[in-house]
Amino acid sequence: MSILCVLVKEAHIHELGNSFNSYVVVKIGAVKSTTKVIQGVQPSWQEEFFFEINEQDIGLTIELWNRGVLWDNLLGLYWLPLLQIKNSNCSNEPANDIQISLDSELCLQDDKIIGTQVSTGHKLIINARIESSNIESNEIESVELHQNLDLLDQVLKKVEKKIFSN
Repeated sequence: MSILCVLVKEAHIHELGNSFNSYVVVKIGAVKSTTKVIQGVQPSWQEEFFFEINEQDIGLTIELWNRGVLWDNLLGLYWLPLLQIKNSNCSNEPANDIQISLDSELCLQDDKIIGTQVSTGHKLIINARIESSNIESNEIESVELHQNLDLLDQVLKKVEKKIFSN
């Protein structure tokens, strides 16, 4: 199991002159998280979300919304395959920043999301990384330790054999 960490940083909304009350929705599978609503054409959230993931052949859907009086309007969305996100245990490292050009339509194939299309002109900046859980790290270290102990045991047996054969 790994942890997907997504920091929603800021947006650049292409349309000027309109009043925007925007928020971001981050979805993976049936789980979603939502930022608070921020006013303006360059909202900054700096909100981080964490998702437990067991497989990396899926993707993350990121949506930018404008809060309305009666209903909310989708400003743009993007599908980010998890395979494109770096593995890192360093929190908010600038190398993990991703600038996203938002689109207006999802691309589907066999009822699975494979991407987005038709640019809206809006942009979103996120910081994303996948962290290996400590359980996985401990399991890996345990296997490596076990292998090293086996090698040491083999060497000791060879030395013992030489000592007793002389």
